[in-house]
Amino acid sequence: MRMDQLLNLGWKFLLPISLGNLLLTTTQLVSL
Repeated sequence: MRMDQLLNLGWKFLLPISLGNLLLTTTQLVSL
């Protein structure tokens, strides 16, 4: 597997996780 393929896969995997994490954090901050 080439490096750019690995990065492409990483983006598709990590971006939803970080977005979901951000959403969760924001929800917790708002509910306080």
